[in-house]
Amino acid sequence: MARATFPRRDPDGRVARFGEFVVAAVVWLVVAFVALTVIDVLSSLVGIGAVGSSRGWLVAVLAVWLFVEDFRAWRGTRSRAKIGLLAALVALLVGLAAGYGMAWLAPGLPSLVTGSVAATVAVLAYAPVWFYGIRWAE
Repeated sequence: MARATFPRRDPDGRVARFGEFVVAAVVWLVVAFVALTVIDVLSSLVGIGAVGSSRGWLVAVLAVWLFVEDFRAWRGTRSRAKIGLLAALVALLVGLAAGYGMAWLAPGLPSLVTGSVAATVAVLAYAPVWFYGIRWAE
């Protein structure tokens, strides 16, 4: 019996549905945010920095791992590198704009919050460009 995976994948290991791709990325963002917040609070309790001083962009690490695994599953596909680069560039620019915009609009917010918002926006910008772009190029 085959092991159930989430998000569901086709026989080549590619994520099969866009909705599941986004939900999985958001779940990873939440898991990473909770873990980073716990680490941040614990480190502040032992005197290493203040609460909220952790870099929020770290919450994107697990979602990026999901994206890398999907990128690898498209091995051998024409324009894979170009679509991946385009999606990463869009995500980076939109994420940076969101992070700096958030820091400018609410300068009192800790870097954990502004970085997490930027990472979330970047992940949500990357997902459709990659998912639909690679299928269009195939």
